[in-house]
Formats: sequence, C-alpha cells, structure tokens
Amino acid sequence: MNRQEKQLVIDSLKKDFSGNSGSFLVGIKGMTVEELRALRKGIVTHGGHMQVIKNTLMKAAVKDMPGVSDLTPYFKDQVALVFASKEVPAIAKVLCGFSQNNEKLTVVAGCLDAKVMAKNGVIMLATLPSREVLLAQVCGTIKAPISQFVRVLNQIAEKQSKNN
Repeated sequence: MNRQEKQLVIDSLKKDFSGNSGSFLVGIKGMTVEELRALRKGIVTHGGHMQVIKNTLMKAAVKDMPGVSDLTPYFKDQVALVFASKEVPAIAKVLCGFSQNNEKLTVVAGCLDAKVMAKNGVIMLATLPSREVLLAQVCGTIKAPISQFVRVLNQIAEKQSKNN
C-alpha cells in the first residue's frame, strides 16, 4: 500500500467516525472468513458496516479527532471497527450476541457521540430496549397518573349519583 492509498484509507476512516452516530472496536483474532461474513451480515441488516484496517492507520485517523482519539489505547492486536449510522443499540446487541455465541469475537470498546466507553458500557448499551419500547414506556408512565385521576373522579361521581 503506497502513501496515497494510506491517505485515502485515513480520510475514509475520519469520514466514517464523523458521519456515524457510534462506533465499536471488536477483537477478531482467530475468526474464520465465514464467521466474519456472518458477523458483517448481521451488522449490515441494522444499518452498520465493519472494516478491518491496520492499527497504525486507525491511530493516524483518530489522532486529531476530539473524543474519538481516546480509542487509541485500544488499537492493538487484531481488531476491527464497526460503525453504526442510526441504530447504535441494535448494532451493540448484534455484537454482544455474536460474541456470546462465538468466543473468538470480543467486544473491546465503543464510542458514542464522541464519548468512549469500555466493554461494560457497550454491554449496557446492548441491554437497553429499542427506541420504540422506551417511548412506549415513557408514554405509559405519563398516562398512568392521569388515568388513575380519571378513575377517582368517576368513582366520586358514581357515589354521588347513588346517594341522590
């Protein structure tokens, strides 16, 4: 790979880091091509993509990026970058689920909105319910006191109508 090709890869990585909501770093040491293909398929179905790039190029790409540059200590061994454009928790679920079924894949770290999170943070993100479920829970929580208030008013009205 010559200098121009390396610069193109670095520019592409910078674009991916700035253009996506979240990114994850996963260890892929010992994984076969078929296992990597299955992982990529799961990631792509949720709107993400995975890249396997040399650690030196990853370090060069994140060097001047605030927040993302904190990933630099994790760029060692055989790692791959997974980018999530919209459904960041869904991609985290795919990675954590795949790592439970395949011990060769390890979740190393993640970056969400220029904040680096360790493996535990990624696992916590993966256990969150989907956006729709969270919105439904919020709506139910908001609706509950109002519904109970309406029931109490109806009981008072029924009681007064029985007394009259």
